[in-house]
Amino acid sequence: MGVYKLTINLLKSDLKQCIFYCLSIAFSVGIIFNAFNIVTNESFVALGKNEAEVSSTIIFSIISIVILFTFFANSYFIMSKSKEIATSILSGANYYKISALLFFQNFIIIGLGSILGYILGIIISPLFLYIMFRGLGISGSILDLSIEGIWGTFAVIMVQFFCVSYGDFMYVSSKEITELMKENRQVYKPDDRIVKTPKIVYLIIYLIPIVTIFINPQKLDPSALIFINIIFSIYGTQGVIRYFLPDIILKLKKNKYINDKVKLISFSNLHYSLRKLDFLVVILSVSTITLIALSGLYGHSSSIKIVSICSYITVIILMAITILYKLMIEVSNRRYAFKQLRLIGYTISQIKKIIFHEVKIFYYMVIGIPLFHIVIYLILFKNIGIISMTLSLAFFGVYLLTFLIIGIISYFVYRRLITSYL
Repeated sequence: MGVYKLTINLLKSDLKQCIFYCLSIAFSVGIIFNAFNIVTNESFVALGKNEAEVSSTIIFSIISIVILFTFFANSYFIMSKSKEIATSILSGANYYKISALLFFQNFIIIGLGSILGYILGIIISPLFLYIMFRGLGISGSILDLSIEGIWGTFAVIMVQFFCVSYGDFMYVSSKEITELMKENRQVYKPDDRIVKTPKIVYLIIYLIPIVTIFINPQKLDPSALIFINIIFSIYGTQGVIRYFLPDIILKLKKNKYINDKVKLISFSNLHYSLRKLDFLVVILSVSTITLIALSGLYGHSSSIKIVSICSYITVIILMAITILYKLMIEVSNRRYAFKQLRLIGYTISQIKKIIFHEVKIFYYMVIGIPLFHIVIYLILFKNIGIISMTLSLAFFGVYLLTFLIIGIISYFVYRRLITSYL
């Protein structure tokens, strides 16, 4: 079978996953295009040098997060295709043919996603420019499209394309065929660390930032305190997600819910879903906390404040969509397991209860773990006097509302994908 035909067959093997991935590319390209379109806008460039530099740094940081989102989406997509790739290798395809297959696969998906992303970016660019002009109190045309922004976005797309293609090939070439075949069936991943930190230590480190809200604000250096707390947040959060919570879930499953047909399965699925979630939650925590801090520390500058607030909203929406994408890819790989449950006697009602319980606990963790630190920082910044109560409530509300909406969407999409397959 030729490379082109093999590529098309591989993409057709699960069209929904390809659509998820393509839409994630489109969304990221749309955000990157508008970020470049703002940075290169003449009215934005005309701001004061310091304001323009800080605002540009924030916007380019958002672009970096969007690029990481694309790499993450690709990693899940290629993992979902590992069995088909292994089958191709067993059928006689050499690594040259596999590399060509991955190259054309990414060319098709990233190419189509980029076209959709440009269209999306152009459609929503008036909204981005309108918010910028209103927030900064400056005038300009909301229909402005920057040539530099178009070419800058294209350059990022090309870098992403080659990096993703190379990363996919390295992933496939570094795996044995047996590893590729069972990649999506590996529910439990053993803790293979040589030196193992006690799991409770991660929880203690995660909780340490709460101490800072009881310190006299007059004795605090905001910048130093933020930096130190972020270090604790990063280390504690990744440890809680990667080691502490999975251990709690396994203990609950084995000791308390071993005879509960619903929770036994939902906790097993939840344990699997926590894989790679630590990276997303850490990025979510650090980026939101940093942007909240910047909006307060540079409160005297309307441009930096507006850019920080808009970037905060963008990051929240981006992370919410990323987590939804991650969950939906896992659901697509989980349909066969649910069909087996149906065959051994589980009713549709029980399966719906499994899905509801899993999604509910999953989003409790996704919302609660970063939100704990966000609330601490909001209280801290309020005590220091760099953020108003109104702005604190706005930050809190945007975060909570976004993830509640995504949680509801996740439940109905999850249920639809599974029940339509049974």
